[in-house]
Amino acid sequence: MKKVFWMTMAAGLVAGAGAIALALPQMSIAGGQRGGTRVRISEDGTQLRLTSEGRSQTISANSMNVRVLDGVNCERLQIEPEQTLNGQRFHPSFGIDPQTGNVAVGVILQECVETQLSAVFVIDPQGGGHALYRVQVPGERVLQDEFTTYPMRDLINIGYLGNDLLVKHGDASGSAAIMVFTPSGTPAGQYAGCVYTAIEEGRGLCPPDSVAN
Repeated sequence: MKKVFWMTMAAGLVAGAGAIALALPQMSIAGGQRGGTRVRISEDGTQLRLTSEGRSQTISANSMNVRVLDGVNCERLQIEPEQTLNGQRFHPSFGIDPQTGNVAVGVILQECVETQLSAVFVIDPQGGGHALYRVQVPGERVLQDEFTTYPMRDLINIGYLGNDLLVKHGDASGSAAIMVFTPSGTPAGQYAGCVYTAIEEGRGLCPPDSVAN
């Protein structure tokens, strides 16, 4: 039943730009608010100001780190089996879960040769602090722990459709795909599927085990 639902939703997403815009509400770099949660990203993208339940905190992009599998190493210009990367800056698009107030943010880890390596994190505000969860993209190898993921490419948009997290990313050729993460035992959710919205060169934006690609 879950697979049928995903296939139906995927068909709706690729039906047209209007459906995609509805599913992924764009939030500008100036900031956005939903319920009691407010987010503002600095102009240079290096800091995020989060206010929840009247308490504010500043989070730096370089405090976000994740173990990345099979991503480009920009210093060596080669594919690295495994590397731990810190964020360089936040992507201007983010999503606020309407039910929990958790914030999904995109982080650019590194960029070179017209390629970005990116990841999405979910921030769970807790009093004056927060808990941080990594949104995990599967791949050919089993992810060894909750701190590991396969990379995303050039982030385009991030948002929630109901309680499902949707992340759209693309590459330099103009190809684009939307990945869906459904609620699970962790605020980061669980990967549920991926669908291409545009294909130019290659099909490397969806994990190899995608339900709909």
